[in-house]
Amino acid sequence: LRCMRGVQIATQSPEEALAALQKNEEEEKLKRFASRPAVNLLQVLPQTCYSDKINEAKWSEKVAALNALIEAGGEQPYKISDGNYTTLLRELKELLSHTHYLVCSKALAAIGMLAAGVGEPIS
Repeated sequence: LRCMRGVQIATQSPEEALAALQKNEEEEKLKRFASRPAVNLLQVLPQTCYSDKINEAKWSEKVAALNALIEAGGEQPYKISDGNYTTLLRELKELLSHTHYLVCSKALAAIGMLAAGVGEPIS
């Protein structure tokens, strides 16, 4: 255009444009994560069926309890408030040696949710 005759047009390579888009997307994710309130799992968990079903003998009941625990953690990436999760971790650790693979995998997913959500080393 004639009106833009003396103006330099900034052109980006495809790699630079992709990097800029990824950077903006990452910043948006961080903003959404920071604005989301942390889930207090110790208050939410008693309202679910977790404590009733985790002690059942059937593996399907244990899986249902673990699903309730994972759903109580909220959306990914998990943001869980700090608390004393020692008893919960002890229960999950015992479930890792269960004979049914689905119980083991759900228990491992729940431990991963706690580790990612709290954001601190879990012993």
